[in-house]
Amino acid sequence: MILVIFLVLAAGTKIPGVAGIRAVYLNGNYPVEQMDCHPDCELECLYSEKEFNWFPQFSFCYRYKARSGSGYGSDPYFQILHMGAIQADEARQIEGILFATYKSGPWFATITEDLKSEAWVAVETYKDPYPLLNWKHQCLTLDFKTGQIEMFLNGQSVAKVTDASVPANYGKFKMAVNTTSIGCARRTSGKGNMLTTTMYTDIQVYSRVLNPEEIKNYANCRNYEKGDVLDWDDGSWILASPRNMSFQVDLGKSFIHLENDVCQGNSGKTNFLLPFGIPYEEYAEHSCQRIDAKLVSYQNKTEYENLSLSFVKNKYIKKPRECIKKTKTGFSIQAWLSAFGDNSTFKVVGSGAVISHLPWQSGKPWGGDWKCLTNIVYLEQDSGGLLSLSSGKLSDETCITGGICAACTINRPVPAVRVRGLCPKSSLDRVYTLEYHNNGDLMFIGEQYSVIKFDTKISQWIWLDRRRNDSHGTVNRPLNTYLMGKSELNVMNLLDDCTSNSFDTIIPVKLTSCQPGIY
Repeated sequence: MILVIFLVLAAGTKIPGVAGIRAVYLNGNYPVEQMDCHPDCELECLYSEKEFNWFPQFSFCYRYKARSGSGYGSDPYFQILHMGAIQADEARQIEGILFATYKSGPWFATITEDLKSEAWVAVETYKDPYPLLNWKHQCLTLDFKTGQIEMFLNGQSVAKVTDASVPANYGKFKMAVNTTSIGCARRTSGKGNMLTTTMYTDIQVYSRVLNPEEIKNYANCRNYEKGDVLDWDDGSWILASPRNMSFQVDLGKSFIHLENDVCQGNSGKTNFLLPFGIPYEEYAEHSCQRIDAKLVSYQNKTEYENLSLSFVKNKYIKKPRECIKKTKTGFSIQAWLSAFGDNSTFKVVGSGAVISHLPWQSGKPWGGDWKCLTNIVYLEQDSGGLLSLSSGKLSDETCITGGICAACTINRPVPAVRVRGLCPKSSLDRVYTLEYHNNGDLMFIGEQYSVIKFDTKISQWIWLDRRRNDSHGTVNRPLNTYLMGKSELNVMNLLDDCTSNSFDTIIPVKLTSCQPGIY
């Protein structure tokens, strides 16, 4: 029996201009340093028990952000949904559909009573180059009559297939749908439960195939209709444990900013605040270059407003930073801009473009030796913890001023890096995402098995194998290097196929933002 821990998700909003929307972070409270331990652990599942008959067509649309790949082996999955009939004891799915996004691409399956396991169909071979730690809008459209399955990512069609098994198995469906779940599924084979460590919001299910323009409007946070089959605000969604364990989930803190947190990810690039104060003259531009990025810049009012909005993120304020100050109503963040000039004219470094919009803070500019430009973003925080932009102001500073952070513009959804130097048999991940964890720590989160974080007690980076608590390596480099470039990995306490039979305890490795084959 599933033990329900939250009966109704209170109404959120999808209307542009209204900041807060409710989100559910499935299993987000589990430490990122530990391997997801399903099916043995008491993990969380989001589902609806609303009953309805099958329709000839469906569209499933939702927004999600996966923390790490789930499952074992070389092909982890990042999100999963299922819809159909569940046995009375909820042990397995009798009939229905499954859809999962794996590292190898999207896969779709039908289940009928006469099948011993799922009938899987590869929805082409599309592979998301940045599957983790960035918000995505995903739509799956399904036509049971023709067998056409199409996947849209951030408003664009990325995979499509037509398969004869889909209408054939649809014709065998005998029961009404009694369970729709997202982030989890009950398998007829394998480990039984599929569960993810993923944040979800804005789930809509329709009884027709949406057209591409409708999906694009949905992805870009424009006005769109609610799902006529299931709606994120219809009160039917349940957060529960697949087994008998009670969770205490504070959904009052599960609000996110729709436009700033979610829809910004659709642009294909992101701004990222580095967590330490540095002088512009010595490190600011170079710090961004090390992660294949540029120091943030702008030219006009619209670009300035969008830049300031990109700082409205709770992850930046979780821990004290030199460049973040507490105010009466919230916080302020001060970051360097890629600009240089005097009190009358400032230009973007490199291009030389004149900045036309200069909203100065009171008493500024000072001129003289104050030739470097910073942006101070003022954030307000409401009683529920939701941040909003109060204002943004400019301040000129001397270029050797410390305590100001660098903010970088990255032409990718996330700051992704690769590790070079590990032997082919190493169990450590090769691809990582630089991200702030729930507690505000900056860490590298691997695709599946590994995490790299800075241990302030010993002032070293710890390279963890999430499957074994007693296995880890260390790198003796300071935090402000964020481990980019060449390092020496101490593998004395790393239980790995490549190190267990080696006399070498130090392995040279390199973290780089370059793609394979590029140096």
